[in-house]
Amino acid sequence: MKNRVLVVAVVITMAACKNDPNESTRTQSSPAETEIQIATDSVPQDTGAALQVIARHDLSPTDLYTDYDGGNQLQDYFVIELIDKATFLKNKQLAVSFISGDSTTFRKVNGELKLPCTNGSITFTDNISGNEKHKEFNFVGDVSTLNVYLLSGIYWEDWDYFFVDKQTGQTKQRFSNFPYLSVDQQFIVSIDIDSFEGAAYIDLYQVTDRRYIDPLIGMYVKSWIPVSSIDTIYWSKDNYLYIPVVNSRDYWEANGNYSGLDQYIRLKPVA
Repeated sequence: MKNRVLVVAVVITMAACKNDPNESTRTQSSPAETEIQIATDSVPQDTGAALQVIARHDLSPTDLYTDYDGGNQLQDYFVIELIDKATFLKNKQLAVSFISGDSTTFRKVNGELKLPCTNGSITFTDNISGNEKHKEFNFVGDVSTLNVYLLSGIYWEDWDYFFVDKQTGQTKQRFSNFPYLSVDQQFIVSIDIDSFEGAAYIDLYQVTDRRYIDPLIGMYVKSWIPVSSIDTIYWSKDNYLYIPVVNSRDYWEANGNYSGLDQYIRLKPVA
């Protein structure tokens, strides 16, 4: 933003000089560093500053189903709707989560995370190496309805979430990002951001009565990218997943300041 303000200041000064017949006198009476001072901390910081730099590209209903290749396969698996902020906040009061516990439930000892299982126990050991062998595990929560633990893993150039079967101790399913279990417990949705492609990536899984997790689709989403954390994406009692998003054209340029650029969607699996 500093460079943008500086450019505007210089253009305004030049325009004023061009239209003023006494331009040489005015230029001499102003300190040479005036334009530089305009672009310093004296510029008030505004939570809506992104709007001063970026003209928001509003998402339309036709944008919501577009995949990275320009198709619309998402409509075969989801109902997706644009909603306003008031609807997003209202339904958050009815949010549902099947995860209990947190990182303090099972504490690591000397880099080892030990989880009890029906057939004994399973231990995950960190390797804080700072190279390609790096790995670090954390307990996220207990998903009793699926009889699994949810863990997160951080690696050298990657990270994921995964389920561990509470009976066998085996890894049951890995996810590119946090797995959101639907209210009817029939689906899991995970949404990640691919910085290389500059797009969102959405995975859909189906859960059977035997608690078997079947991957259904995994595809890039062309037009919208989630801009929130685990705490702000939620399933509500109406069985919709609610997500703050921003147009992918604005995502990178906003540099993390999405105030005024964000919109809201909700989606429901229909597979």
